[in-house]
Amino acid sequence: MTWTTWRATAIADRLPGTDADAVAALEGLPVARELASSRSTRCEAVELPGGRTGVRKTWIWPTLPERWKGAFRTTFAARSPATRERDALLRLQALPQGPFAPAPLMTGDRRSGGVLQGCVLLLEEVSAAVDLARWLVSSPGEDTIDDVLADLARRVAGMHEAGVLDCDLHPRNVLVQPELQRTWLVDSPKQRRRHAPVPPRRAALDLAALDVGLQRLAPPLARTAFFTAYGAARPDVDLPALMRRVELLRASLEPRQARRLPSRLSE
Repeated sequence: MTWTTWRATAIADRLPGTDADAVAALEGLPVARELASSRSTRCEAVELPGGRTGVRKTWIWPTLPERWKGAFRTTFAARSPATRERDALLRLQALPQGPFAPAPLMTGDRRSGGVLQGCVLLLEEVSAAVDLARWLVSSPGEDTIDDVLADLARRVAGMHEAGVLDCDLHPRNVLVQPELQRTWLVDSPKQRRRHAPVPPRRAALDLAALDVGLQRLAPPLARTAFFTAYGAARPDVDLPALMRRVELLRASLEPRQARRLPSRLSE
């Protein structure tokens, strides 16, 4: 069983130098708190050297069928989810309007006989952040919602102008720093990059996935303000035509995407 690691930033450079030592240090970082978990992933806030806090995201495949399914997706046909997400975060870090994602610090893949057994990603933590869906459920003031969604619209528009399509722009994958009225994007291993701005027809895929949540959780005027701000940031886009396509795509995405949203009554 072997690991391969990559360095990304100065924080990772403060961890031990060899691959084996670095991964051992990565796995052994003290857990500050649990963030989220599913059958195949676990996210934890961990304590970094120097008193800083990071987020460690671990992918595991508990059963043999899941490991073989993952092997054909990530070992023989593509890179691991941790590597893909690291590269996505680096692209979002380098956008012309400024970073739209926390910085990745280190990744590691664990393989046995060429089969991916698990992988891990360490990234910076966005302080005092909550995901957009839960933040909207908390019923902040409408002026604050307008400001946050305007920031998100400008950043999504800038991402699309840079040729980056997220392919899973769900409100749970957007982090909000309420006091700064600042948004960040995480969990982007499906991201795609073009060498030209994303055309409206493709951009509508991201916007429709996000709009499933905006329709259910945001005030109607705030939702309208989001799309108005997106159109202002991309003045060459025919906004009415884009909105018609978003409406069409949202209907097809809603059954799957809505299951991931919190309820105003229960959360």
